[in-house]
Amino acid sequence: INAEYMGTLASLCFNEASATKMAQAGVIQVVLRLTQDACTTGESQTLAECFACLGSLARSQTNAVSMSEIAMKNLISSYERNGHDVKFMAHSFAFAANLCVHASASESALKVP
Repeated sequence: INAEYMGTLASLCFNEASATKMAQAGVIQVVLRLTQDACTTGESQTLAECFACLGSLARSQTNAVSMSEIAMKNLISSYERNGHDVKFMAHSFAFAANLCVHASASESALKVP
């Protein structure tokens, strides 16, 4: 996957309304699937770009709630393998911060074992 594509998607989510529209177009499902695949293969660059995109999508509370459980599972499973990658860590913590701004998303994320 080309990192520029993830950056473009993230840029299109510049506020809550645009992030909601992107989610309605199916972007969350695509990015979560790419994240899941990258967790399996250990591609830290792809994970970093995916979490940056998910962080932008999390500007919308509806989006944050809908992605929180799956995204957090992927995030937790990828820390052990990619914890050495600075870019991945920066994007993943920014994603977690954007997600946890929304109380209902935080509650859902905390359910992850």
